[in-house]
Amino acid sequence: MTQIKEEKPGMKIQEIGAKESQLLSADGLTSVSGIFGGNSDQPDWALSNGLGIRSKSFPVKFNKPFKTKPELVIGGNVLLDIGNKTNARLRCDIIEVATDGFTANITTWGDTVIWAASYSWIAIGNV
Repeated sequence: MTQIKEEKPGMKIQEIGAKESQLLSADGLTSVSGIFGGNSDQPDWALSNGLGIRSKSFPVKFNKPFKTKPELVIGGNVLLDIGNKTNARLRCDIIEVATDGFTANITTWGDTVIWAASYSWIAIGNV
């Protein structure tokens, strides 16, 4: 169920499920935000074993496409469960941005063990 809350005069926050919320503004710009990530329970999670460079790709689809490619910002690390016997090495990169979503990679290297990681994101544009 979609809920709309008045945040400030002329702006509303629309809750779109647990992973995405939308900020509607009077000037036509919309911001959509959410969280992506994963953990070692996923069959293709390579960040908890091995040596060298290892990545996990995360395709994220917007609930409603933007009219043009939005500006996208990856925020802070929301969750990090990392092994305690090696150095912490973690990077998040935006690989592709489109009107209907984006793809991001979480990467580690060396002998780092990552059991779980997630990041917040925000996309801003015209819907």
